[in-house]
Amino acid sequence: MNSLYQQLNPTVNNLSLSRNSNIQNIISLFKNSPNPQMLLNNLIKNNPQMQNLYMLIQNSNKTPKELFYTMANEKGVDPNSILNLF
Repeated sequence: MNSLYQQLNPTVNNLSLSRNSNIQNIISLFKNSPNPQMLLNNLIKNNPQMQNLYMLIQNSNKTPKELFYTMANEKGVDPNSILNLF
């Protein structure tokens, strides 16, 4: 069985902010978003991963927390072990 790190590694790599342009884009989003809702809307509009996540949450009729716990349990992963990584 793959370790939790191996399971999460592709996702973490996809979300990596290692490139300077990615960091500049995110800084620009923060500067151009006067409130949290607008920031979230801009992130969703400009990031396909965020669009997919947003649609997944909207279609689930669950809170993001409930969805996270459900999906982790379905994959056989303890959700708290993921949260303890941060």
